[in-house]
Amino acid sequence: MKAQKLLSVIFGILLVGTAFTLAGCGFGTVSKSQSSGSQSGTSTLNLAVASDFKTLDAAQAGDGQTIQAVQLLYTRLLRYTGSFNSDPTGALAESWKWSDDGKSITFVLRKGLTFSDGTPLTTDDVAFTFTRLLDPKTKAPYQGAFTNIKGAKDFIAGRAKTVAGIVVIDPQTIRFDLEKPAPYFLKQIALPTAGIVSRQAVEKYGDTYGEHPLGSGPFVLDKWNRGQELVLKKNTQYYLKGLPKLNEVDFKLGVAENLQMMMFQKGELDLVAPISSADYAKVQNDPQLKNDYFSVTGPRLFYIGMNVEVHPFDNKLVRQALNYAVNKEKLVQLENGRGVVMQGVIPPWLPGYDKDVQPYPYDPGKAKKLLTEAGYPQGFEIDMFVPDYFDQPKIAAAVQSDLANIGVKVNIKQQSYPVFRQTVKEKGKVPMFALQWATDFPDPQNVLSMLFHGSRAGQQNFTWYNNPTVNNLLDEADGTMDKNKRMELYRQAENIIHDDAPWIFGFYGVADAVKSPKLQPAADFGRIPLEPNLYDHFDGVSKLP
Repeated sequence: MKAQKLLSVIFGILLVGTAFTLAGCGFGTVSKSQSSGSQSGTSTLNLAVASDFKTLDAAQAGDGQTIQAVQLLYTRLLRYTGSFNSDPTGALAESWKWSDDGKSITFVLRKGLTFSDGTPLTTDDVAFTFTRLLDPKTKAPYQGAFTNIKGAKDFIAGRAKTVAGIVVIDPQTIRFDLEKPAPYFLKQIALPTAGIVSRQAVEKYGDTYGEHPLGSGPFVLDKWNRGQELVLKKNTQYYLKGLPKLNEVDFKLGVAENLQMMMFQKGELDLVAPISSADYAKVQNDPQLKNDYFSVTGPRLFYIGMNVEVHPFDNKLVRQALNYAVNKEKLVQLENGRGVVMQGVIPPWLPGYDKDVQPYPYDPGKAKKLLTEAGYPQGFEIDMFVPDYFDQPKIAAAVQSDLANIGVKVNIKQQSYPVFRQTVKEKGKVPMFALQWATDFPDPQNVLSMLFHGSRAGQQNFTWYNNPTVNNLLDEADGTMDKNKRMELYRQAENIIHDDAPWIFGFYGVADAVKSPKLQPAADFGRIPLEPNLYDHFDGVSKLP
């Protein structure tokens, strides 16, 4: 599903631009202004993306660029807040309550909610939204985030016509019954793909709904000139009175990354993200640009995976040896120093981060000693599969060079990303690989359980790591409602994983951007990002004259 994917939230950082043409769109203009009343606001936010948007349907949003737009058009039950964007707070929902056993959660909507066209927004639309996310016909990239809802699997398989665990109590109250306790469900509810859609609009437009979005976000679609421009106007029906402060968000479409910085310097754009390697030196050497530059650690974890079922990686000493053999600081320098050497697994922007976990130091001598103990005094030869994705090829080349110094010959097998994603799923096919994981929502479950639980082998767990003790710890943590106990269980699991070393632990990536000083408040642009929830609603942002 997602190993790429937000979030939570620096706007525009780590854009994943993918060309896409909606069926039946032709080459004309899609235009539908759904706001009413005066268009009072302070200004226009000017942005650019490398390609056209895939769709404006929240349920079908899976890549960062699409989510950048739908985040502005829809509102969820909850949204992320806090310095680490790890605290869900009410959006459409004014309150929520867990059952004592942690298997049900009831939401109460704010009174008087409407979509941007003024029609009422009720729990019927909420139920429709989540049922639609689970419907295989929707092809929702994040369907899997909601399969813990009771009856979801029967509905997906066609054994039931409705989802038993989605229970509308009244127009303002809805309950979700879960198969098992899942405290992280609150954070999944806040994913951008869970933006509440209008049942009436979806049923009216059918397959073309992505061209006629109707949500309750801070902005509404004004016009969409395919391949040229997407213009969003202020939603005067927005649930937060007095917001948004911006009058308009204008996306220029199909602008190559090397042109975006030039447009920014001319004052034609208000924000550029991420900063390319070619532009990074320019930004750092220009006093004005440097003053407007900001960065935070996150949301990506770069690592080298080792298949623990494939010889010689079935030997823990070999895996530990390779961790000592790789100079992680050198990998960070390949990113212009934009990164932090990985300690354990849980990154510093997630709850449960353990600052006491010590990274494997660069020590080729110890690496050779461990290889000798493992029975490989002369090293060995191995294939490493590498996708042409982000900076994986140059990271893999640096690892190849370091491992050669301890007698390990690495043959790099570079593949297109789609081919790689299929290859790495084949049991026993890939002994070693370069990859990264981007956090989807702010919870350790999204990292530890997704990447290291034995049940995920061949899905997101491409190392086929399967430690029963770790599995039990993760199962208990995933279902524990006591936050402190839960984090302690995750830390115990992380320590075992770190020692077992199914990864060469690389580095945490840095997300960065340069913004116009006219955008205020500056603090809104320095929050820890998540993938795919990379972007905030921008409802509190204004632009000075």
